[in-house]
Amino acid sequence: MLIDHVSKTVIFTLIENAAPFIALESYGALTLFNKSILQGMGTVAFPLFCFLLSEGFYYTKNRAKYAGMLFLFALISELPFDMVFFGGYTMSAGTFPFYFGAQNVFFTLFLGLCAMCCADAAKRGGAKNIAVGIFGTAAAAAAASVISCDYTWYGVLLIAAFYIMRGNRIFAIVLFLALFVLYRQTFPSVWTLIACAVIFFYNGKRGNIKNKYFFYIFYPLHLSLIFIAMFLIRYF
Repeated sequence: MLIDHVSKTVIFTLIENAAPFIALESYGALTLFNKSILQGMGTVAFPLFCFLLSEGFYYTKNRAKYAGMLFLFALISELPFDMVFFGGYTMSAGTFPFYFGAQNVFFTLFLGLCAMCCADAAKRGGAKNIAVGIFGTAAAAAAASVISCDYTWYGVLLIAAFYIMRGNRIFAIVLFLALFVLYRQTFPSVWTLIACAVIFFYNGKRGNIKNKYFFYIFYPLHLSLIFIAMFLIRYF
């Protein structure tokens, strides 16, 4: 994720600024490396976020608190998200630092958790619970599209799919790839397949970093630092 965001902002700006001073071949090579390699590496992150969110949802003892944390950091992250990715547009439009046309990935994760709650109801069986699962998940995916959060309906359905298919990694990965092709309208890249491999070989054990809030804080923090870097590049 960090590589992807730095690639789309800092490195992209540096390459564009250097364009008048370097050979056309060098500019093309740098642009290709930035898009194909660095941004490609960045695509590994989101399916892993979705998969680990489904794991966290399964193990958490307090789903309401889990949802509350995601929503809180969605709100905290929105301002740096807007400033980094839409700052230039909002400055010209006179709405800086706010941009209302897109929302950060924490909103996607929050709606994905809501979808998992609905899917969990469906897993208990019964016509009513199944209806709640289907329509609730569809409503969460629709909400993601309406507010234009990162990955929109695809992100929400992917999270729900990982939860529904929990315990069967192969089916989960197949469903992930099907959703990917439907959303992207293209075949998966090698980076997407790497994400599949990481998910498949996940051992189900928690990592060495025990402070889970580090990962919440990292998102708005790294966006804020990117904004500062972009400001320095543009004005100094």
